[in-house]
Amino acid sequence: MMRKVLFWLLALGCSYYSFSGGGLPPHIRTVSVPPFEPGEVQVVVPGMEEELARAVVDTLLAGTSLKVVGGGADAVLEGKVVKVSEEPFTYTPDEMAKQWKLSITLRVRFEDVVKRRVLWEDELTVWGVYREGEGRKEALEEAKRMLAEEVVGRLLGGW
Repeated sequence: MMRKVLFWLLALGCSYYSFSGGGLPPHIRTVSVPPFEPGEVQVVVPGMEEELARAVVDTLLAGTSLKVVGGGADAVLEGKVVKVSEEPFTYTPDEMAKQWKLSITLRVRFEDVVKRRVLWEDELTVWGVYREGEGRKEALEEAKRMLAEEVVGRLLGGW
């Protein structure tokens, strides 16, 4: 008798568990991603806000069934650059900077417009590395990829 009760308790308990991680509410089919807002930054990277938002849009289109629209969306993903900084990442034997780390901190907010509630909001820091004497383009590409993967992962995983 005790075994039967234990079996049914385990069976019922497991039947409600899901490995899906939550994901998006089913009514969200469209999302708007306005250009990210600039903040007060120490390091100016021209066009960075637009490039970061574009990377997120491209990843949303490639990796989800969401449609990205300009207005009238079910949800809005907003971003604001909070901080941009650079610091030496690696050094030569004579203690000169060999590589630099470009760090970008963004405040990202995902809002369900239909139900008028924020689904998640967080500050994310992404970064990329570039060699001394080269431009920041390589580092920005790496940071854009990190940001896009993190945001889409959170949308799909419900984290």
